[in-house]
Amino acid sequence: MHSIQLGNSERKKIVLVIFSSRKVIVASSQKIRFTRQKMSKKSLTCILVLFAVLMMMIPLEPVDAVCCGADGGICADGTEGTPYCGRGPCNILGCNCDNGCREKWDTWQTGEFGTKWLFNCDFQGNDIGNQELGAEQCGNVCNLKEGCNHFSYHQGRCWYKSAPIWSLVETVAQGGICGALPWKDPK
Repeated sequence: MHSIQLGNSERKKIVLVIFSSRKVIVASSQKIRFTRQKMSKKSLTCILVLFAVLMMMIPLEPVDAVCCGADGGICADGTEGTPYCGRGPCNILGCNCDNGCREKWDTWQTGEFGTKWLFNCDFQGNDIGNQELGAEQCGNVCNLKEGCNHFSYHQGRCWYKSAPIWSLVETVAQGGICGALPWKDPK
């Protein structure tokens, strides 16, 4: 049998059980003992119960796990889930994906100040105003305009719009441009 003395800082009451196929390592108080014995089902059960009790005693901070599921196999950005909708790898439950979940705006172009936009599309309805303007200015003016969180541009005219971001549905419109400012969701 081998013993290891623990220093003063480790004098807290520690009970730790680690097991492998041939060894049982028991750490308690100030010594660690290595014993070689064959584990019976009863001793394995005791070890697992002790481990479960110890795990309940460890204070854990709550984690806000975001899960990136695919609704009917399709992700919010319109792509197919693989099987989950994370931008990077996810755990086995589709949660805690690296870089978060794929979002509707991931496949859109990003313009000045983070404006999201697409060619050949339109957002119908929800108009709060319009004016003749260059296409490249439409998103900037919408950003400055109170209540505007998305827009459509057609034939030299910018149409300012307001609706909950989650409700936006773009339609095909040859030569049109539609854009959104996802951070300006109306309250």
